[in-house]
Amino acid sequence: MVNKKFILLICFFCIPVITFSKTEDKVDLVSFSSDMGIQMLSQARFKNDFFILANHFESQENKAFCGAATLAITLNSLLLTPGKDPESRVPSAKHYLSAADLFVLENYDASFQKFTQTNIFEKSDKKREVVLGKKIDGKEDSGIQLEQLAQIYRNHGLKVEKIVISANAPDKQILEKIKSNLKNQENVIVINYSRKALGQMGGGHISPVGAYDQKTKRFLILDVNFNKAPWVWVKQDDLWRAMNTLDTVENRGLLLIFK
Repeated sequence: MVNKKFILLICFFCIPVITFSKTEDKVDLVSFSSDMGIQMLSQARFKNDFFILANHFESQENKAFCGAATLAITLNSLLLTPGKDPESRVPSAKHYLSAADLFVLENYDASFQKFTQTNIFEKSDKKREVVLGKKIDGKEDSGIQLEQLAQIYRNHGLKVEKIVISANAPDKQILEKIKSNLKNQENVIVINYSRKALGQMGGGHISPVGAYDQKTKRFLILDVNFNKAPWVWVKQDDLWRAMNTLDTVENRGLLLIFK
């Protein structure tokens, strides 16, 4: 006689195990330097900003200076005129020269007038040490938030339209403004977004936008931190979700900056 408990035990182990797992949508990023990335820049109709930004591009000097690097790039792109005497509102970059350099140069001023990740703080309401993480009244506010960034541009005599994003899909009117901006080298676009939402390492981040490819509906983010991510083309819906995230006091978003 067959033991009933034995039969039940065999049946239990013969039953296939079915598991259910939730798979998250993977963000599809396209490297700027890939064949597809190069093709997108070639076919994009909205890319005039790319050329002025690329000409002044530099990476951030430390982990807290994505905003400072973006400011230096964009301010030089808009206010520094190559081949001509810079306007008086463009500061000197003397801090690039050490005391030993100045001793050798004696009375010769070898510095250029240009915006740097140091002298942009001369007209910043938020001080360098606070951006780096110094606490004020026991509170830390490292980095630069969207409104703080907008105010620095205003302090340099530029007009700013701040757009806080509170939806996961692009507003058509905002999208048209962005496309118009990217065709005009008299203005630029800066975004504040969540790296994590794009599947990248890190948290909140700031970088300029270089182009928009209407065929694939992707934006080119000129990432200022080469240590974490290259320049990438990101789908407009993915970018919107990355901006629709909280940053300290309000959601992230973008700035349209005009001369």
